[in-house]
Amino acid sequence: MTKELGAALDDRVWRTLRAKVADIANHKVKVGWLDDGQEHDGITLAELAVIHEFGTENIPAREPMRRTFTEPEGVEENAKICTRLARSLINDKLEVEQALGLLGAWGVSAVQRRIKMGLWPPLQPATVAAKGSSTPLIDTAALVNGLTWVVA
Repeated sequence: MTKELGAALDDRVWRTLRAKVADIANHKVKVGWLDDGQEHDGITLAELAVIHEFGTENIPAREPMRRTFTEPEGVEENAKICTRLARSLINDKLEVEQALGLLGAWGVSAVQRRIKMGLWPPLQPATVAAKGSSTPLIDTAALVNGLTWVVA
């Protein structure tokens, strides 16, 4: 003899969660030097960032963006912030755009911290003499301060 459970399940929470997950797929956050078209010393910040990220014939790659998000401590920190944001979404404490905005703000802060750590190939003596500093990527602070994010 079998008995059936007669109570209907309340699946509103699951339907809400499913809708949020679907909504996440419609959004993204971009972190970086988003080209505003304004030139600084003849190039845009986005162009300057590419030079430092990948290097040139005369400038070694310093990889501020890639190092931030691929080195173990960055990967771990990113996983933690994403977990916290996901929990906030599930618990209706944040909307998708808010969560992605917080993720973008974290990304900017993480890259800025990485740049300020100064763990780069050292500058050439001629470069140090010309700029008066031995710290790569921090001269006018335009590169550090030009980092931003956008939720799309």
